[in-house]
Amino acid sequence: MRILIADDERTSRIILRKFLNEFGHEVDEADDGLKALGYLRDNADVIDLLVLDIMMPEMDGLTLLEVIRRRYPLLPVIMLTSKAERGFVKRALKLGASDFLDKPVKRDALRAAIREAVGNISQKTLVDSLETSMAVREVQSQLLDNSACGQCGFEDSIDFWFRPYSDAGGDFFLCRSGEHYCQVILADVAGHDVKSS
Repeated sequence: MRILIADDERTSRIILRKFLNEFGHEVDEADDGLKALGYLRDNADVIDLLVLDIMMPEMDGLTLLEVIRRRYPLLPVIMLTSKAERGFVKRALKLGASDFLDKPVKRDALRAAIREAVGNISQKTLVDSLETSMAVREVQSQLLDNSACGQCGFEDSIDFWFRPYSDAGGDFFLCRSGEHYCQVILADVAGHDVKSS
């Protein structure tokens, strides 16, 4: 996993990098909020998690978190806070932070927060995927209604033959009524390569 640390304290970044490297993660750093935002703009597709300090120059962590939630809603964010900044924790969680850790960060607490943050995003992605699949199945079942083939000029008694047609990135249907046939390929090229398109 690739993790971006945004913290203006060099010592804190060194400690976080050491822990994250020990966990097997790749680490990138930014020493203020604006630099972190610029880095995300150019590298959002490769960053899996952001560890973000609340108090930083140029752009503080809460402001950056607001921007991140609008631009990168699925990016997990773990906030860092000192005892004096505890009032910000509630606001950070309300803005969508996955978790928060007290500084100085403890190794085991960081590992647990990462697991939790990434797990929550994975579950949300899975739920979204299942909801999309269910919606697609509903549309497919409506399309398979016998009345749909009535537009081919067939009578009400129609036999269907269905075969997934992965070579073309879609499905193959054969509708038959007596001596009449109608072959239909439903192409699904969204997200597929040029071959299937």
